[in-house]
Amino acid sequence: MNRLLPLLLAALAVSALVPRVEAQSSVRLNVQVPAGYARLSLTGAVGSVCTIQSRTDLAQTNWLTLTTFALTNTLQWWSDTNATAAGARWYRALVQPVTCLKYSYGTSFMGQDLASYKIAPLTTNGRKALLNYEVHGFEDAWYRDGYGLTAIANRIKTYYLTNPAALKGWTVYLNPSANPDGEVYGVNNARVGTAGAFGRCTKNGTDINRSFSANLNIEQLKLATLVTNVAPTIILDFHGWCDCYYAVNYGTNVGKYFVDSFNASYPGKPSSYGYVNANGSIDWGTTLGTTFHANKTMTADMFAEWANRVKNIPAAIIEYPAPAFKHVGGIQYDITLDPGTGLYFMDTDTLEIMIGRTEVALDNLFGNY
Repeated sequence: MNRLLPLLLAALAVSALVPRVEAQSSVRLNVQVPAGYARLSLTGAVGSVCTIQSRTDLAQTNWLTLTTFALTNTLQWWSDTNATAAGARWYRALVQPVTCLKYSYGTSFMGQDLASYKIAPLTTNGRKALLNYEVHGFEDAWYRDGYGLTAIANRIKTYYLTNPAALKGWTVYLNPSANPDGEVYGVNNARVGTAGAFGRCTKNGTDINRSFSANLNIEQLKLATLVTNVAPTIILDFHGWCDCYYAVNYGTNVGKYFVDSFNASYPGKPSSYGYVNANGSIDWGTTLGTTFHANKTMTADMFAEWANRVKNIPAAIIEYPAPAFKHVGGIQYDITLDPGTGLYFMDTDTLEIMIGRTEVALDNLFGNY
């Protein structure tokens, strides 16, 4: 039975409805109204995933979803600054049948957190997927385009928090930024051996995705330790923008779901995909571009190749196509300048296609692998 917590202050009525959730820790919701907006406190177990909803009339049947997030502390606050002093507003917290725990699997060369999110349904099937993003702060499209990969990763995390049934019993370990130094502080996409290489490379000028077993940087060492500790069923290492998957052996059985997803018909699909060269130009030809390709080869001792060969884990590199869906055949990317940061970020509609195709591929993989 729902519990109603009324609060009236400065002509603003706010209440909390907390549905009972079976087989999961409860979350207690309280509301304060300082200076005309609603400040909600949620008390519960760390990792509990809550969806906050509101409505302005209890006679209504529809609730408006405001946000979904995982508790990172046993007491956590969230503010609804859109709540006004006019009329009433009711709130409820829905506890989702999924947990999300943030783990630090180490720190980078420059002391930044190497974060992994463990996302698990209440009932698991024992299978685990490691989704690794942004080992290169710079790929080859635009300045700090690694942020585009992290943006996709963060939305995939939100997808599973709000759609836990899509996990189909799998547990996901998601790393949004495996090279945070290169993403935040890097300056170029220069390759190993080039003086001042930092961006694609780590701060010490080495590449996480080359000579992986040599432990040339702390980021490699910590990622390898994470793989050992998690013992995932499969590994997907996400990159940009070579328009294909790279895999050998059983890894091809993982990568094929992305070929199917990107090559299927879907709303907003561009007429062609492109492949980004190291100099930032785009190849639209049929050999590297046009469709999303299956490339059943992999350079020795890349992260995914190491996982397949040393750890016997089916692994694939997923290389998203060039984010140039609005400029097929041209040289321009679908990006917009953010004046606050001075950086370019992927346009929303292009980002949504990347996210949507990833969700479809993972849905099919988790349901059929």
